[in-house]
Amino acid sequence: MEKELHKSYKYYGDINQLIQGVDKTIKQMGLKIKLRTVDNGSFSYILSEKIKLYTTNWPVRFEINAIRSGDIIDVNITTRYGLWSITQKKYTQQRGQDFLQLLKNNAPMDIYKDSNRICTECDKGIPFDAIICPYCGEKFDE
Repeated sequence: MEKELHKSYKYYGDINQLIQGVDKTIKQMGLKIKLRTVDNGSFSYILSEKIKLYTTNWPVRFEINAIRSGDIIDVNITTRYGLWSITQKKYTQQRGQDFLQLLKNNAPMDIYKDSNRICTECDKGIPFDAIICPYCGEKFDE
């Protein structure tokens, strides 16, 4: 019997940038794409890990779904595993958390896109009181 673990994430930004972030995360984690569907305002992936020799954990299967709702993209990450054990559950939880953290790094949100202040280096909106750009690290005069 297969077990599932779920993570969710609200993304504010361009869906194409998010898709590029997912693709980069898949590559960094060494996952194999079984199915990829991209539609207007949504996408889904079915992924699997490669079998690793000399480990006590079985490969984790991933399902990534995203749907745009206004300015927000709801991203849902489901990890699945077949063999039930405490170590397998922890491994599966960690792999889901790793995917989410890498995705956040690979597809940063432009939450200040409507800001009146723009970074001179990366042209993204930044907080009015920023002394360092949260996107590229550019330092500003105080």
